[in-house]
Amino acid sequence: MMFLCGILFSCNGGRVNLNDQFEVKNGKIDLSGVDFTTTKPINLDGEWEFYWEKLFVAQDFYDSSHYQIKKYYPVPSEWTTSPEIPALSKYGFGTYRVQIDLGKATSDIAIKLSSRGMSYKEIIDG
Repeated sequence: MMFLCGILFSCNGGRVNLNDQFEVKNGKIDLSGVDFTTTKPINLDGEWEFYWEKLFVAQDFYDSSHYQIKKYYPVPSEWTTSPEIPALSKYGFGTYRVQIDLGKATSDIAIKLSSRGMSYKEIIDG
């Protein structure tokens, strides 16, 4: 049994897959206990904050009077498929937001976004 575990571990590149353990809930995900030097990339799937027809910048979130009550939207998915936010046009714009708690991350990390044939502005550490 120990031999089999060793083979599985080495075929995995020595990296632990944590995607089943972490999911964005209510616009937040806690990755503060993750050692990114030994972990495979983590998907940021789950319930992101979503603001239809609003384009916010990081400073807007410091004062809650600048934005309406948030809704949570499943990512990845198309906004036209949400039963929670009915009748959204496939043409439009909005702001998605997720807060990631990294604790005191000691290694460099990166975020990879897949191209979906759309325009977007990414704000990190805002």
